[in-house]
Amino acid sequence: MKNLMDDFNNLESQFRNRLNALVLQDRFMSEVDTLMEAHQLNKKELAKKLNVSSSYITQVFKGKKFLNFYTLDRKSTRLNSSHIPLSRMPSSA
Repeated sequence: MKNLMDDFNNLESQFRNRLNALVLQDRFMSEVDTLMEAHQLNKKELAKKLNVSSSYITQVFKGKKFLNFYTLDRKSTRLNSSHIPLSRMPSSA
């Protein structure tokens, strides 16, 4: 019975972590959506600027795929050079 409870607690923890990640991603994508509206950019155009498929962008917006923040950091340079500020944080010197 103890093993069953340990398994349940582990699954519950994994579910909680995944849910927290989805909430964080949803908040971030809401900011991205606001920037896209301000710059009159649709998902297809965003995908092209990031050099990813439009289906990937759609899946991220729907929460079916998780963002890879390492890749996003590398690709954010493309958005910043297109005058679309991805981050409000100052760049490191």
